[in-house]
Amino acid sequence: MRRAFSPQMFADEEDVATLDAIFLEAGAPTVARGRETRLVDHLALVAREFSGQSLLTFRAAWLIVSIRRGVDQEAALGAFFALWDEGGDRLCRDLDLRWLVSCADTFAQHGRTEAERALGQSASMLANTAKLYESERRAAGAEGLPGDIDAATRLFDGMTAYSFGRGDVIRNMVARLDALDGATPAERLQREVVRRLFAADTVLRRAMDVHHRTSTLPWPPVRRVAVLGAGSPDADIGALGAREVLDDALAREGARVVYREQPGADWRRSPRAQLALRTADLILVDAGGVTDPSDPEMRRRVGAGRSPRRRGARSAVINVALTDADDGLLADLAQFDAIFARDGAAAGFLRGKGLNARLAPDPLVCLPERPPAEGGGRSGELIFDSADAATTVQLAALAARAGRPLLTTERDPRARALRAVPQARLADVARHGGRIAPLLAEGPSCDGVADLRAMVAAAEGVTSGRFHPACYAVLERTPFVALAEGAPEIRTLIADIGLDAARVLRAGDALRSPWPFSPAELEAIDVFLWRARSRFDRLRQVLFRPI
Repeated sequence: MRRAFSPQMFADEEDVATLDAIFLEAGAPTVARGRETRLVDHLALVAREFSGQSLLTFRAAWLIVSIRRGVDQEAALGAFFALWDEGGDRLCRDLDLRWLVSCADTFAQHGRTEAERALGQSASMLANTAKLYESERRAAGAEGLPGDIDAATRLFDGMTAYSFGRGDVIRNMVARLDALDGATPAERLQREVVRRLFAADTVLRRAMDVHHRTSTLPWPPVRRVAVLGAGSPDADIGALGAREVLDDALAREGARVVYREQPGADWRRSPRAQLALRTADLILVDAGGVTDPSDPEMRRRVGAGRSPRRRGARSAVINVALTDADDGLLADLAQFDAIFARDGAAAGFLRGKGLNARLAPDPLVCLPERPPAEGGGRSGELIFDSADAATTVQLAALAARAGRPLLTTERDPRARALRAVPQARLADVARHGGRIAPLLAEGPSCDGVADLRAMVAAAEGVTSGRFHPACYAVLERTPFVALAEGAPEIRTLIADIGLDAARVLRAGDALRSPWPFSPAELEAIDVFLWRARSRFDRLRQVLFRPI
C-alpha cells in the first residue's frame, strides 16, 4: 500500500504496524538539503528523501523536524518517544545512518533519563566522528578517492560529507556538550576528553583550523589579541623563541595582535594599550617565567588581569613560575580566566592557594622539531653567562681555558649576531666583578632562532648559567651542564625531564665539560618534549577554542 505526501497525512493516529506496512509516495527520491522557511515546505522536501520508504520512518523524520522547530514540541516529543518505545527495532532496521544519527541527537538533547541523553550523545558523536574522518580522507584523495567534496558528496549509509570550512556538525556537537551543566564527574570527564581531542592533531582540530564561516563556529572567534610580554623584535634570543611559538599559534587561529607591550613599557600609562585591552577578544599576559614575586615588571603585567575589558573577552596568563607570592599578587592572578604554570612546582604552589593552574611549559620548548643537519658531526663548546655575577666569573674562566668567547643570550639586531665577551677580554670579567656589559662585543653570527638552534645542534656541549640556553640544548639533544645560582628554574627543568641531577653544578664545584646523554636521558627528553607540545596544544585550545 502506498500513500501520497500530505500535510495532514498523520492527522489520524495509526499504530506502528500500520505505519510500517504503508509506503510513502513523494516523487523521485533525493537527499534533502537546506532548510525551507515554511514548515510544510520543509516537510515536503524531507518527504522526497523518504519516497519509497515506510511511513514509520518518515513519521520519525517528521517528528524530528517538528521538535527542532519547536512546533508543539511537547506533543511531538511524546509521539517520538512512543514511536521508539513501540517500533524501535523496526526503525533501527529501516532508517539509514543519517537519520539514526538525527534520532540519537534528539535523545541526546531531550532524552527522558540521564542514560538516554548520554547514550544518544555517544551514538551521535561516534557516527559524526566517522563522518569527519571519512570526509577528510576523501578531501585528501586517499586511496584513489576523488579529492573534491561538498555537503552533497555521498559517504556511506545515507551519510553525506562534512563541508570543511562551513559545516555545522562540530558546532552542534559542542552545543550539546555545553548543554550539560557539568554536575557529575562523568559529564566533566566527557567535556575534558573532547577538549583534548580539539587540542591534539585530530580531525576535529584540523577541521577548525580551516573553518571560516563565523555563524557555524562552535565558539566566539578570537580575532584581536593584546599581548603583554612575550618578547620584542630586539629581545633576548630565548624570549624570541617563545614569541615565535606564540605568534605561530596566533596566526593559525587567524588572530591579529592589536597591541604588544615593549620591554620597559607600562600598559597602565599608554592610551593605546588601554584601548587595546578594552577592545581585544583575548588579553594574553606572559609572566616570563619570573620566580621573584617582587619583580616589578612581572607584577605590572599580571595586574592587567584587573583591567576593564569588553563583555565576552577572555584573559590568560602563561609562563607563571612563582613558588611564593603575596596576597595582592595572588588576587591579581585570580582575575584571569586561565592560568598556566610553567612547571609542577609553580602549579602546586598556585593550586595550594586555591587557583586552578594548568600545566603548560615555557613556549620555547614547544618549537617544532628541526631536521638534522646534513653531514658533519658536533664540535666545540658553547658557554653562556649567568644572571649571577659570581657565576659569570666562573664561566668566564672556563671559557678562557676552552679558548671560547663567553656568550650572552642578547642579540644585536643590527649586526645580526649574539653579543659576547671576546676571548681577549675574558680576564677582565673578574676585575669587573662579573659585570660584563662594558666588555661585550659582536659575537657569533645569529640572525634569529633558527641560527641559534643550528649553532647549538652543531656544538659538542653547552655550559650555561641561564635557563634558555639549557632549553635550546634540550631541543637539539645537545649535552649540557648548568650553573643554577642565577637561574634556579634550571634545576626544575632538569628534574621535570628526568635528567641526571649532576648536570646542575653547585657553587664551588669544579667545572666540567658536558658529557653525552645516556640512552635513558635521551628517551626522557623525547617524552618531555612530546608532553610539552601536547600541553601547549591544550593551552591553544583553552585560549582560542573554549568548551
